[in-house]
Amino acid sequence: MQIEYQRRVRADGKTSADAWVKEQARRFHQQLVAEGVCAPPAEQRGQTATAERPKEKRVVRGKDGRPCKRTRLENRNIATLGGGAMSMVLFPVCAD
Repeated sequence: MQIEYQRRVRADGKTSADAWVKEQARRFHQQLVAEGVCAPPAEQRGQTATAERPKEKRVVRGKDGRPCKRTRLENRNIATLGGGAMSMVLFPVCAD
């Protein structure tokens, strides 16, 4: 696509080449939606683009998989993705 884009820039100009790229992207996204790889746009799902998902209440579960009746917060050392220093984070755990 890069070679075709550069050819179109030389032949038709940047505006026309950018329009061609947008059309190709739209077609590719439609193909991915049809295959089920991507979700359809928000307008097709009956939602607005700014609509928020309802917040799910997170349930803390014990080692046996059952929901906890009582919880407590515990400090855990979590590594950062950027390779920086580790940081302490409060993490809910079962107190049952």
